[in-house]
Amino acid sequence: MDTLQEHSIETIQAKGDADLLIVKTAVEKSTRQEVVVYGEDTDLLILLCHLAENNSHCIFFTTDKHISMKNLKVWDIQKTQQVLGEDVCLRLPFVHAIIGCDTTSRLHGIGKSAVLKKIKSYHHLQTQGEVFLKESMGKDDVCKAGEEALVNLYGGMPLEGLDLLRWRQFTTKTMAINRSSIVQVQNLLQTSDAAKFHSM
Repeated sequence: MDTLQEHSIETIQAKGDADLLIVKTAVEKSTRQEVVVYGEDTDLLILLCHLAENNSHCIFFTTDKHISMKNLKVWDIQKTQQVLGEDVCLRLPFVHAIIGCDTTSRLHGIGKSAVLKKIKSYHHLQTQGEVFLKESMGKDDVCKAGEEALVNLYGGMPLEGLDLLRWRQFTTKTMAINRSSIVQVQNLLQTSDAAKFHSM
C-alpha cells in the first residue's frame, strides 16, 4: 500500500466489509468521473446495482482485466439498473441473499432469473424483501420473512410454511413413483429450521 501511495495512487484500506467499501468508493467517485470496478465477486455487481445513483457518471463493472477480450464481460451499471427496474434494484440484496451468495448456499431448483421475475410481480415476495432490508427488524421477523419468501419461491400458498409444503412435496412424489423407487431426501425442500439458518 505504501508503494502505491508513493506513486500518488489513492488507496483505501477496508476495516470491515471490503465489498461495501469498494462499491461506496466507486459510487462516490462517479459523481466526478467515470469509474471501472474490476472484480470476480457477484456481490460487487449486486451492490453496485443497488447503490449507484442515476445522476452520476457511468460506472462499469468487469471481471479480471487479464481475461481474453473475447470472454470479457462488462456491465454498464446504469443500463443494468434500467433493465432491472428501480424496485428490483432496491431489493437486490434480499434476492441475492435468499438465492445464494458468499455466505449463503444456493437454493435447490430455483434459478436467479426466476426469482428476479417473481420479485417484479409478486407483492408478497416484495414485502418479505422489505423486512430483510430494514435494519430495525429483529431476528425472528427476518426468519419468518425468509421462510415465507422461500414458500413463495417454491410455489407454496401464503402462510403455508415450509414444513407443510415439504410434506406435500414428499407425499406427491411418493404417490407418483413406483414402489421400487425411493424419494431422494436431498431433493426435498429445506425444513423450516434450516430456513432460519438460511435467512440469518
